[in-house]
Amino acid sequence: MKAMTFLFSALIMMNVMACGNVQGSESAKQEQIAKSVSAQEMHDLMAKKGGQVLDVRTDGEVAGGFIPGAINIDFYSNAFREELKKLDKDSPVYVYCAVGGRSGKAMQMMKSMNFSEVYNLSGGFPKWVEAGYEVQKN
Repeated sequence: MKAMTFLFSALIMMNVMACGNVQGSESAKQEQIAKSVSAQEMHDLMAKKGGQVLDVRTDGEVAGGFIPGAINIDFYSNAFREELKKLDKDSPVYVYCAVGGRSGKAMQMMKSMNFSEVYNLSGGFPKWVEAGYEVQKN
């Protein structure tokens, strides 16, 4: 009887430990982030987390100025999706356009491509300029 009690206890302990390991590995997974943020939120996130800045405007729009260090991939380019694949999916991406429409669509596209963190600049590049943050011109 003692042997059966011991065996039963051992099986219960193994089950509890196995369940704990499964829960631990699931909680270790980071949830995907895809959200629109203000210029101040984006600026603060960039300073805190670093990452990649993605400008999805046309060459003509970029000529008027851009966020320093931004990578430009024209949303209207036939190769847009292929170019996105070259970005680091595990590093935060801060995406913007002229008013927020294209960058919002790009954010959803990147979410479907399993990018871990994507932040869309609400109101686009003019909101960045309006907030007084650094802008670079060619």
